[in-house]
This record gives sequence, structure tokens and C-alpha cells, in this order.
Amino acid sequence: MRLSWYSWAGIRTSDFDTTLRFFSEIFGHAPDRRDDAHQYASYRLNSGQTFEVLGPKNPYYALHEYPVIGFQVDDLKVAREELSEKGIEWLTDIDAWGSDAWSYFRGPDGYVFQLLQRETADWRGTVAQALALAARLEGEGQYNIAKLMRAAVDSLTRRASFDQDDRSAARDLTQDLDREIASLAAWGVHPSLIAAIEQGVAARKEGRLPLLDETPHPYVCRTCGHPLLSEPDARCPVCGAWPATFQAFLPVYWLNALEPSEALEQLGQNLVVVEKFIEDLPENTLARAPDAGGWSLRNAVSHLRDAQGVLQVRLDRMISHDNPALESQAVFEWADQETDRPPSTHEIFGSYRDSRNQTLTQLQNLPLKDWWRTGRHEEFGTITIRQHVSYFATHEITHFQQIEALRRHWLESG
Repeated sequence: MRLSWYSWAGIRTSDFDTTLRFFSEIFGHAPDRRDDAHQYASYRLNSGQTFEVLGPKNPYYALHEYPVIGFQVDDLKVAREELSEKGIEWLTDIDAWGSDAWSYFRGPDGYVFQLLQRETADWRGTVAQALALAARLEGEGQYNIAKLMRAAVDSLTRRASFDQDDRSAARDLTQDLDREIASLAAWGVHPSLIAAIEQGVAARKEGRLPLLDETPHPYVCRTCGHPLLSEPDARCPVCGAWPATFQAFLPVYWLNALEPSEALEQLGQNLVVVEKFIEDLPENTLARAPDAGGWSLRNAVSHLRDAQGVLQVRLDRMISHDNPALESQAVFEWADQETDRPPSTHEIFGSYRDSRNQTLTQLQNLPLKDWWRTGRHEEFGTITIRQHVSYFATHEITHFQQIEALRRHWLESG
């Protein structure tokens, strides 16, 4: 048994109403749950921990002569059995309310404690909200704040797994895997991903490593989370995101940059896609911003042209200098600035196309070894030409869904 953390604390009060007014008026925090008949109030803190106040009518009032701390465990029944074998005195049976279950026991010096098992819906909600905010920040070009939000989520989940992980030989990994597969399925993980995990676990039970055809590389839509078990060659069936925006999960984390030939192909293909989006639209449609605000199609094409210009300038520096400094540019902010813009969107696209073709020619003639020449980016640190080109090729695709939606909206609205 491992204690995850203390996720609950409770106090008793002889004057229930006065104590609740104290927390509401002094701390400005109204209870998330309140039951006047049983004199119970619960405050869920931003950390996910719960603080509860119990009045004289509450059945647990007598157990709270002193403040009580509740330690969270994964399986309350198993934890009770382990502690019972060690002589712990239990003061209550397992009680439950909603998804929470708990039991009180007596510790040294007569102090009372609680063991608590709960589904971490609030914790899950915090993670989901942080990732949603990261996606919105990326949409504004705020990549550094977004990376910190994603890092916070990764840190939170890795810390939780580290705290929970027991690598001792006594733990049955097979049982843990089977139990976790069932839990993931219950949370709604896609059946295809569950089936692949089960195939891998079955191979392990046979005493062998699973082969790639049993446990293929998964790809997850960065927009909606839909998983695929092969490299996507079509739009996301759930949200319509473009296939190149899926995140690949590879067995080792350094395999994510595009191969030079793939990066070249993607840069060229992106040009074709953008041209098809705008080729039959008049300038008044291209320059029209949505009623709800945001970029027009002209703004989006301008942004792609601006980003292409940054790519070309940095590429020139990385080819002609050894590990040059690469200045950070707020390209996102330039999209609605009309200074030095060609008069029409189609001319802006022409400028973008000419610069892109220059880049493609330059990269096609670049010796393969030079794709690993480096530069020192102010935001991203040391990067190679290969990584930089891969980034710009993929970055453009993240805008295609937005551009396509705008095109469809204007065509449908006339």
C-alpha cells in the first residue's frame, strides 16, 4: 500500500452556521457542497484537496475532536486489509458518498486519521483545461506559455505516476497491467488503442517482446485526441484536423523530426493546398474578417508568407554561418499589419510562392550532411536545419483547418 497524498482534512465546530460564514466572509470561499440537515460542508481547493466542516448533528462529529487528515489510497479495501493485519484499530467501516469512499482509524497518541479512495475527476478536469488553454495559446502564437502549460501537465502526470509506482519484485506487473487496461477502457480510451495494448501485454505474458505489427506506432490528433494505429493519410474522422498535425508516439522520443525528403515534399505540397483554398475567391471575400473577430483569409495567407520569409532568412544564416544566433520573431502579430503588403491577397500568395520555390531549390541542392547544421534560436535553443524546416512545414498545416473553415463559411453565406 502507498499513500498518494493527503487529499482531505476535516474539522468540527459547535456553531455550524457561524463557521461557514467565517470561511465565506473572511476567505471568500463558499462551500462546494452543503447539507444543513447533517451539518456538513465541503470546500474543494484549487489543488484538488478537500476541506470539510462538520457540525454537532453530523454522525462523524465525535471523531473530530482534533482536525483529521485523510490520506488518499488507490484501493481502500486492500489498504484496510493490509493495515488490519498490522493491528490498526478501525473506528468505522467503509462508508461512501458518490465516488468517494472512506474509513476512519486510530493512530498514535489517540489521533484519528482517515483513508480515502476517490475518483480524481477534478484533477482530470484541471489537466483537460490546461491542455485546452495551451491549444488556445498556440493559436495566438504564444508558444512559450503554451509549452509551460503542457510541461505542467506532463510534470503533474509523471509525478503522480512516480509517487504511485512500486517497482518491487513483490508487485505483480501483469495484474497491474490488466487492471489499468480495464480502467483506461472505463475512462473511454478508444477500443483500437486498448486492443493494441492488450496485444502487447499478451506477448509479454508469452515471455517475448511484442512485434511492431502487434503494437504499432500510435498517432493522436492534437486537436481532439482521436487515436490511430497507423500513420494518418486522411483528415481526423472526429474533428477534421489535417493528418500531418497528429502527434506520433514513437518508442524513443528523438525520432520526431521529418526526414529531409519528407520535409521538402511537405513544403511543396503546402503551397499547392493554400493556392486551392484561395484561387477562386474574390478579394472582397478574402479580405473579410469573421463577424466574431479573428483573421481573414488575407491575414492567414499573409501570416504564411511572413513565416516563409523568416524560414528563408534563418536558412540563409544557418547555411552561411556556423551555429549563428537566430532572432526570435513575433510572426503571428504581423498578420494584420498592412505595411508593405501587396494590394491583393493573390499577390501576397504570389510573393509567398516565389519565396517558397527559392527555399525548395536551395534545400534540394543542400548536401545531406548540411541538414544537421545548427543555429541558436532565442526561444527554442539549438536547432538543426532539419528540425527548423520540419517545424515550418508542420506549422503551416496547423492553419489549414482554420483557412478551410473560413472558405466554407464565405461560400455557404454567399
